[in-house]
Amino acid sequence: MSQKQRLQQLESEYALKIQKLKEAQALHNRAGTAVAAEAAARASPPLLPPAAAGEPQSQAPPTSPSFPLPQPSLHDLTQDKLTLDSEDLPEGEDSEPAPAAVQGARRNSLRQSSVSFTKPHLEQLGATPAKDAKPANSSANNLADKPANNLADKPANNPANKPGGSPASQTASAAGGVPEPAEVLAGLDVDALKQRYQQQARLGELLQSELHTVGEPLLATVGEPLHATAATGTAVSVDVDTATSQSGMSDLRPVPFGSYHSPLLVFKSYRFSPYYRTKEKLSLSSVTHSNTIEPRKCFCRFDLTGTCNDDDCRWQHMRNCTLTGNQLFQDILSYNLSLIGCSESSSYDDVSVCTETYMKKLFGTNKDRMGVDQKAVLLVSKVNESKRHVPPFTTWKDPRRWRPKPAAPSGVRPEDDSEDESAGGPLTAGRHDGVSRTSLSALDVCVTSEDKRYFISETDDISNLETSVLESPRDTQLWIKLAFKYLNQNETSAAECLEAALNTLSRALESNCDNPEVWSHYLSLFSRRGSREEVQEMCEMAVEHAPDYQVWWNYLKLESSFEGKDYVCERLLHFLLSEASSGVSDKLSFQLMEALLYRVHLNLFTGRMDSALALLQNALKSAQERSVADHLTLSDRALLWLAYIHLTEFERLPCSLQDPAESGPSRLVSRETFLLPWRTPQDVRTPPDILIALFQDGVRQCSDESVSASERTLACLPLHTNLIFLNTLLDRFDEGVSLCESLLRFCPESCALRDALAELHIRRGETDQAVSMWLHALAECPNNAEVFYHSAKFLMAQDKSSAITPLFRGFILSLCDDQQSQKKPVDVLRHMLGFSTEDLLRRPIIRELQETLSQQTPYLHLIHCRWQWLHGSVEDAVDAFERALGSAMQRDELHKLWMDYLVFSSSHSKLFSDLVQRCLSTVPSRLEVPFNPAEFWSCYSFHNKVVTLYLTCLPQSQHALVLERLRYAMPNNIELGLRLLHQEWQDGNIEHLKFQVRMLSSHAPRCLANWKIAIAVERELNDSSEVRLLYQQALHNLPLCAALWKHVI
Repeated sequence: MSQKQRLQQLESEYALKIQKLKEAQALHNRAGTAVAAEAAARASPPLLPPAAAGEPQSQAPPTSPSFPLPQPSLHDLTQDKLTLDSEDLPEGEDSEPAPAAVQGARRNSLRQSSVSFTKPHLEQLGATPAKDAKPANSSANNLADKPANNLADKPANNPANKPGGSPASQTASAAGGVPEPAEVLAGLDVDALKQRYQQQARLGELLQSELHTVGEPLLATVGEPLHATAATGTAVSVDVDTATSQSGMSDLRPVPFGSYHSPLLVFKSYRFSPYYRTKEKLSLSSVTHSNTIEPRKCFCRFDLTGTCNDDDCRWQHMRNCTLTGNQLFQDILSYNLSLIGCSESSSYDDVSVCTETYMKKLFGTNKDRMGVDQKAVLLVSKVNESKRHVPPFTTWKDPRRWRPKPAAPSGVRPEDDSEDESAGGPLTAGRHDGVSRTSLSALDVCVTSEDKRYFISETDDISNLETSVLESPRDTQLWIKLAFKYLNQNETSAAECLEAALNTLSRALESNCDNPEVWSHYLSLFSRRGSREEVQEMCEMAVEHAPDYQVWWNYLKLESSFEGKDYVCERLLHFLLSEASSGVSDKLSFQLMEALLYRVHLNLFTGRMDSALALLQNALKSAQERSVADHLTLSDRALLWLAYIHLTEFERLPCSLQDPAESGPSRLVSRETFLLPWRTPQDVRTPPDILIALFQDGVRQCSDESVSASERTLACLPLHTNLIFLNTLLDRFDEGVSLCESLLRFCPESCALRDALAELHIRRGETDQAVSMWLHALAECPNNAEVFYHSAKFLMAQDKSSAITPLFRGFILSLCDDQQSQKKPVDVLRHMLGFSTEDLLRRPIIRELQETLSQQTPYLHLIHCRWQWLHGSVEDAVDAFERALGSAMQRDELHKLWMDYLVFSSSHSKLFSDLVQRCLSTVPSRLEVPFNPAEFWSCYSFHNKVVTLYLTCLPQSQHALVLERLRYAMPNNIELGLRLLHQEWQDGNIEHLKFQVRMLSSHAPRCLANWKIAIAVERELNDSSEVRLLYQQALHNLPLCAALWKHVI
């Protein structure tokens, strides 16, 4: 029998087996239905699906629902694999079984692809632990156990965590008697779900809540006094389009959907209008309007920025897009080819010959006496007359079927132009179905080995790389380079490229199985084609052979379920604790904190508030052994305590530690401290005594007797500043003053503590005490430029600028030799900063202070700007600020300088709007992720403060327009987008709000706030179908979000 007949026989046998299995499964399901229904009647219904709700550690497991669940088949399909050859076997050989492939045999070619070839042949170092197994002898095992008894307790604020069941059951029990059985759907209480859905926040409340969550408008930063947060600016003249502003306030009505017709399609036909020459003063030969640019083909980036030396370059070049005289005439006549006796099907050669004949007939002997532009003007009039177009209605609505052909590059054959346009530019669909336009366009900004303008190396050839890796199998960079060479081949399909790359990396792992970089690339590529079980198998092999933090994190990202992520995260914590047993570094401390907060956030995101609190409590303090916090540095330990207090008070982790565009569990992107987002005393939900006890307990746990008192105070400064802020908010001024004064004895140079103490004195009405405190600080820190800057800033804010002059003279002259006492202090300061001065010919600074003051140059610039602000002219102050902007300084110092410059310019400069735009565009917003310089994130906290200052100087009617323009300039600014949505809601532009939130949700699909607002907008418009669709889209991007699931079910 032939190979085809044998396959047909096997197919029929499988069909019979499957039918029998289905019948047996149906009998099994019917038998278990009654038992499942009885168990569901005795148990309380779960509120959320297992993937999003429940307490797997501390609560009882959920009971079976009242409907039968499909069970997985027990048939072992791995025994039924078929091996298909490329050709049919002869009939005489079909009875002989094919020889089994040798498992250990390796392929000869790196291009050969198969499932067995894309997996490395590595030995299993040990048995893969089961998912329910717990690592022994580790403090990470009990992270979700019962909370430690010696931590301050906090009453639960979440009604779902309180006894009493659902609101429906509480109502029934209050009415007395036995309640009627509630309506149940899929094991869930329908009445409770309806009541929860109706209790959702309205759109306005939701917008205010989300703005408060992300910290907009910001209260204050650590070390910044409360009185300094509200920027005082006067109204200035800002160039804003009033017509657009008025149209933004008008009623926006929905427009019916239809095919979009761009007005730019007739852009070039404007040349036929007389206004083109009379009003715009444009020439018909202008390259702007007369060219052969192909809109769907990218320009060569080397030609745009310099010169392209590649003769075979397929991108567009300006030299090929410029029209010659004859081509310009063809371009104009192409709007009516019948004028020269041609049609749309005519070839380029025929049109060229007919154009020359027509030009000779039209101009005759005067052909050489007229210029190109004059001839073109006459041709335009002839075309208008032939089409009976009367000015000014001379534009062409219909697209042209024939247009001039761009000149072909010198090294490209004419027949190459008919090839797939994907070779010409990334704006068209790629050669592979799974490659998006965005990924293709990203290739245009990368310089690769194919960019011949920069380098041509024979070692970059695939065949040479294959030889090199075989000669040097331990060189991992050669393996990775070869793998990505295979991955980015142009002549093969995407599947074949992926198989070849995986084949190469698997060979690399056989020689470098302990290299985490190779494993990271391999897992990333293998997850594109492998099944869930195969990916998990390779991840287990990776962490066994290369137990590295990055490999563990790749494993964590590839897991999709809560149970899988929680299990891997627990094992990651166990691995980091074992690494920390030999000593803790700053990097290892951060990794421990990151993994712990990821697990806490994972429990929070899936609705497990109690488990999240228990995780943090046991990580901070364990009664049996060393806790996770004991393995952290003092600063990280204080930050973790602050995160725990934030979670206790607000039932969420602080958003400043993570990327605002990522609402789900993600990596930490910042270690900067923060203030708890209290605005009024009513926002404090936890009893103050419990909060203060938590702060004090955190300070005790973060105190290390082996370091000095000053270092201990600086390490615990985030806890101290937040405790001082709490005392200030609750009008506990005496306690706050006492705490500040005790801390300043150990850290007299801390400006954050002095700002907080000055704020406390002002709130008590003791301004003189605050002034006296700053004067005492100048005496304690005589050569500290930062202390003098903050004292001068405080005196200016309190309208005591007259006291700055003698203080300034004393501060500057204390840095100089006695011989320089007759010089002007501002001249001495300018000489220190490197400004040109005629009188001072040598450096006047005391030699012992030169090294100290060189580190304080940014604050010396700030002091100079403040002095010119007070005593100089506007031009001198602007010059001081501009010179300071040209100096090197840290990010926080640059923020202070820009904020001073903007506050000064808001009342003096007529170009304040341009200065704001310059600030927003030049201040860095892309920051490095801690201990990972290859990754960046967008931080717009300072930019949002600048926007707040800018809006205080504008009338309310212009806020929406300005916010929209700024949002388009900063598309990754999540906080600014939320502020724009809130402004649109206040202005009543519900349709515009709907449009903006759709754009935001598509740009940041993993931001939960955007989805919640989009759903609330559709709920306001009573569009239930759109609400369901938005829930589906949101859950597709955030599948573990309990906040979405509880409203969907």
